Amino acid sequence: MNSNPYIRFVLKKSFPFLLKIIFFITLINYFSFGQKPFLKPKKGNSDSTAPKLTPLQKNNKTYESVEDALKDADELITLNLSGKRVSEISSSIIHFKKLEYLDLSSNLITRIPPEIAQLSNLRFLVLSNNKITEIPASIASLQRLYMLDLTNNRIVHIHQKISELKLLQLLKLGRNFLDSLPTGFSRLPMLYDLNLDENNFKSIPQQVIWCHQLRTLSMNKNQIEKLSPGIGEMQNLAKLSLVDNKITELPKEIGNLKLLTQLELQKNKITALPAEFVQLQELNILILSDNKISSFPKNMYRLAKLEFLDISNNKNENLPLDWIKFPKLETLNLNNNKIKSLPDNFTELNSLKSLLLKDNLISIFPKEITYLNKLEMLELSNNKLLSIPGEIGNMSELKTLKLDNNNLFELPVNLANLKKIQIIMLNFNKISQLPQFLSQLHSLKSLQLRDNPIPDSEKEKIKFMLPKVKLMF
Repeated sequence: MNSNPYIRFVLKKSFPFLLKIIFFITLINYFSFGQKPFLKPKKGNSDSTAPKLTPLQKNNKTYESVEDALKDADELITLNLSGKRVSEISSSIIHFKKLEYLDLSSNLITRIPPEIAQLSNLRFLVLSNNKITEIPASIASLQRLYMLDLTNNRIVHIHQKISELKLLQLLKLGRNFLDSLPTGFSRLPMLYDLNLDENNFKSIPQQVIWCHQLRTLSMNKNQIEKLSPGIGEMQNLAKLSLVDNKITELPKEIGNLKLLTQLELQKNKITALPAEFVQLQELNILILSDNKISSFPKNMYRLAKLEFLDISNNKNENLPLDWIKFPKLETLNLNNNKIKSLPDNFTELNSLKSLLLKDNLISIFPKEITYLNKLEMLELSNNKLLSIPGEIGNMSELKTLKLDNNNLFELPVNLANLKKIQIIMLNFNKISQLPQFLSQLHSLKSLQLRDNPIPDSEKEKIKFMLPKVKLMF
């Protein structure tokens, strides 16, 4: 299982939804947490070219080039030439009148030719991982296009005619060399999902802010230092990802994003959150790891729908925790924060399933944790624990227990009550023998005991006691 708590949370929450859209995930190799179906045209729209999510016709044939596919040109709906070392898009492409899906990713293409304009039925165009330097005016002729992927190219310029793609809903421009957008960019009326990761933007362009219908915006790994108050105008935004920038503070206008459900701000330089932050009452996922946060609004509890919270790696000795009062919180990551103890109100996190407290300064096992009766995963590695209280036996739902790199000498008898425990990690401790009661843990699948002073004779006893468990000494 993936060790990243965010990935685990996303997979668990999104699995039922993924089953419903698995065809499109396979088709366009595109996944984003919380993704909604493509926008439908407004009621009363009689335009016959409005996007309809009818499945594309399957094509099991493989081709080596455009010329190779010409024999089927009259009927071809999908054409995949990914990774064929194609250096240019052949002018023969004009013969594919019915083509709706074209994948030319991972090739050596340097330009989008004018002939692309002849593909009037094209809906999906994938040109990622090439060497294209600009998006030309000819792209505007693809009036049925509603997915364009140009990730990982060398694009420095986008022609303003891109604004004529009235049905475009998903635009992926990550990993290019963009530092600005054309003036008409905001006139893309149905743009729903925009990815500008790993470019050279120093702020969120005004043209993006004016895309008021935008639901998902990702601008990770740019050079953004400050968010303008204009961000408050993006009131339909549901997901905002600004990971690994240089942001030091958030404007109060961020509180206007009333529909925001997911906010990713890790790897910035944020020191505090504005009081208006608590207005984000639809927020479900909040990631603030790797910042310098030392204070939070006192009424953060108003974020009542929060299910995933990551404030790890803020490395603050005085990091306050008493504001963590979220009734629906399922995953809480507090790794690497110099925490010494937990507040009394921690017992109120009745929905918590995953708690991560690795790399802190905890010397006494917090008994508040033992009241969290829905907890399934507990991480307390790299602390200063000397013992585990018997109350741990009350945590009947616990499946994973990570206690690596502490100062533990023994395990409590009540550990035998953890009937659902599957993984126990006790590497780098001072344990010399294990109690016989561990044989009662019938769900146990993995027990890690590396770098403990366990003699060989004891190891043999453990192997005999736990014949079906994967042991690591």
